[in-house]
Amino acid sequence: MPALTETTTEMIARFDPEFQVKIKNNIVLAGGGSLIRGIAGYLQDALKEYGPCKVTCVADALFAGSDGALKLAQDMPSKYWETL
Repeated sequence: MPALTETTTEMIARFDPEFQVKIKNNIVLAGGGSLIRGIAGYLQDALKEYGPCKVTCVADALFAGSDGALKLAQDMPSKYWETL
């Protein structure tokens, strides 16, 4: 799990400092890894040394990505569908 913490802190550090606080307070885990019991709490505790943060998991981790893609596709203007 330390690799997860390291990767997360490196990713946050790439953003402008003015946005880092907002990002740290809105970390959302999705995908199969987010199904690991207690992972959100672990990451939140591990990141506390860098300041306050909030880590949550999506409700349906396995299908959140496809659900989001479907919503985007449904809102896509018809001119984009013509090229497919």
